[in-house]
Order: sequence, then structure tokens, then C-alpha cells
Amino acid sequence: YKRQDIKIIWMLHGTLPEKTNIAPAALNSYLKDVNLAVFLLPEFVPTNLAIPSTVLKTGINPFNYKNMPLSNKFIETVLEKYNISQEKKIILQIGRFQWLKDPLAAIQGFFKFRGMLPKERKDNYQLVFVGGNITLNDNSRMKAVINFINENLSDNSLNMLGFSQNKTDFTNNEKEALREY
Repeated sequence: YKRQDIKIIWMLHGTLPEKTNIAPAALNSYLKDVNLAVFLLPEFVPTNLAIPSTVLKTGINPFNYKNMPLSNKFIETVLEKYNISQEKKIILQIGRFQWLKDPLAAIQGFFKFRGMLPKERKDNYQLVFVGGNITLNDNSRMKAVINFINENLSDNSLNMLGFSQNKTDFTNNEKEALREY
């Protein structure tokens, strides 16, 4: 049963592997109730697709050199340079430190996640927050982040890169930045 007032959109976040045995007929059968197929790059759109399709670029091109796999040596060098533990699992947050991205929620979410773990596994994780310029439009929000970090961080489980090197630097840098506002 297909309701005419509901449109179904199907999105593929990559390409169908070349070695798959998915025949066009099987894919078209799978998508028979779909109104539109969305792909990230024109190269991902299969030939002989029976339904309308479009390309919705996300701004991330997986074929760009910046998105290619990194060597283990390069990864180890970067981790060492920024004093990121290679023994702990990394939860990575990438983005500018601005309120639309809700950095406090990301940091709080990490601490909530760690709090749900058994005690013996709690210290196996670290949050690496990588970004750029800090955009401040509200002193109270920045103070909330600083306070949360100061109240909850008693170890090296939070790394703020692109802003500063560690909790203490981050807090001191942000206190200085607050003076400007």
C-alpha cells in the first residue's frame, strides 16, 4: 500500500561496491516504492536506475586527497605532537567552537557516556575536540563551558585542539578572550 501524500526519499552515503552482485533489476525492485534516490556524488549514481535521482553534495568529497586514508606513521606523529593518548579510544568532535554546534552539549554528552560505563572502562575513552576560531556571542555560554570543564575534568580525557592544547590552556585562553567582550 502506497499513500500518495507521503514521499519516500532514499539516500546512499557512498557508492555501491564494484564487486557487489547487485543487478540493476534487483536495485530497482528494492527501490520500487521510493520517489527519489539521493546520492552524494554523480559518480555514485548507478546506471539504469528506474526512479528519479539527484545529487546532493555534502561538501565532503571522499575522493579528495584530504579524505584519503592516513598512514599509521602519520597518525602516530599527530597523536604524539598533541599529546593524545594512543592507549585510549578516541571520540572525535570536529567543528568550529560556536553555539550553533552546541559545544557544551558535545562535552556534556562525552561525560554522560563515560558515566554510564563500568568503572574499569571509564578511563578507556577520551574526547578530542578539533576546531578553529572560537566565536563568542554570549559571555554566559562561554562561562558555562569553562565551569563545566573545571567541575568535571580531573584527568586528561579532554583535548581541545585548534583552540588550545589542554584543559588548563583552554580555560586560561578563554578567560582572556572573555575580557574582550
